[in-house]
Amino acid sequence: MRAYKFLAAGRMGPFSGAVWPAPADGAPGAWMESSGPLAVCRTGVHACRTGDLARWLDEELWAVELEAPVQAATKLVAARGRLVERV
Repeated sequence: MRAYKFLAAGRMGPFSGAVWPAPADGAPGAWMESSGPLAVCRTGVHACRTGDLARWLDEELWAVELEAPVQAATKLVAARGRLVERV
């Protein structure tokens, strides 16, 4: 599923501090993976839908690919995701 993710400068997760692998040569970046059960705001790879972008503003906006996301009120949570392109 295609979604969006705001990151701090340098592709850094604003809450996790994790640096996401960059896309290269037209291919998506490597997968970021979460272990254990998904829990909104606790575990999993978090992203958002177009309608929720304004709630999550940060320095960089990226299109991301999520694998089997779980929908929450204002976000998506998946076991893994990867950056596709900077918006």
